[in-house]
Amino acid sequence: MMIKSLLFLSIIFSGCQNIDDYVYHDNQPPQRYFEKSQSMLSFYHDSKIDILFVIDNSGSMGGIQDNVVRNSALFMDSFLQNNHMEWRLGIISTDAKQSPYLGFTEMFDNEYAKIHTEGFMINTFQGAVENLGTRGSGNEYNFYNILRVMTDYSYMGFFRTDAHLAVIMITDEKEQSLEDFGQKYEVNTFMNAIKSLKNTGKVVRFYGAFEFPDLKDCDDSYSTEYYQSDFENIINLSNGLHMSACTENFGNDLASIGRDIISIGDIPSILLEKRPVVESIKVYYDETPLPSGKEEDGGFWFYSSRYNTINFYNVKFATDLKKGRVNIKFDIDDGVDRD
Repeated sequence: MMIKSLLFLSIIFSGCQNIDDYVYHDNQPPQRYFEKSQSMLSFYHDSKIDILFVIDNSGSMGGIQDNVVRNSALFMDSFLQNNHMEWRLGIISTDAKQSPYLGFTEMFDNEYAKIHTEGFMINTFQGAVENLGTRGSGNEYNFYNILRVMTDYSYMGFFRTDAHLAVIMITDEKEQSLEDFGQKYEVNTFMNAIKSLKNTGKVVRFYGAFEFPDLKDCDDSYSTEYYQSDFENIINLSNGLHMSACTENFGNDLASIGRDIISIGDIPSILLEKRPVVESIKVYYDETPLPSGKEEDGGFWFYSSRYNTINFYNVKFATDLKKGRVNIKFDIDDGVDRD
């Protein structure tokens, strides 16, 4: 009985060995391809942003206003060279009784920029800053004026509930709304009030350029400091940026605010449903191939393996934002080595 059992097992193992001889000779599956076409209009789902400048126009602000005018082109460049953001820009003062200076009675936005030259847009912005003058109230109300124009029926057409909000405050005096208008303007309470005027998920971010003695190149003739001020608190709370308004490179700093504002909206991107063989990715605008690589080297897009997306630096390649399409083709990465 023992001999028969051993003979039976020997036959089984012998059979398995023969089967193994053929396991590694299966034919490779054919390469699978992926194609996707997407309208340019789909890039605009989260591209709206309202930009509000609040500029002090009291008697001591002449030099800072001049600095803003001189360097405004560097700030405006971020928006004038971008054609996927639906931006609009307005200017108000810190005087509690004044009307807005730009963008409220007539829109100053990306659509306006399409029908005017870059020089005209920059000159219009500069003219509005110059019109502020320095005869405004000696009481500077940044917070009060922001909430005032956002809730005043006469001005509400400027703000969109489905747009992000960027506020840039420029002053040489402390924020005085809390002490003169009450607890409504305590930083956290004020921030919550502003956010309630925007849809859930929209970014509200504060920036500032100040002439305070604890900031670079500013003199010590003022007692107000940025450190632990309401300005510092709200900028930190909203993940914004602050800078000195006294420096020679103020324009570069102002430009960095512009770039940060642009980054608030989603960069144009397309999610891929399949993982690509990266080297095989081809991207076209309609039938025109778009090169990949760094933007400074002439590239228009890059692939993110983390998010499995095709990301575009801008959409300057699009000649028709309403009818144009982006087409993507690649080999699907199915794990098979075909080399």
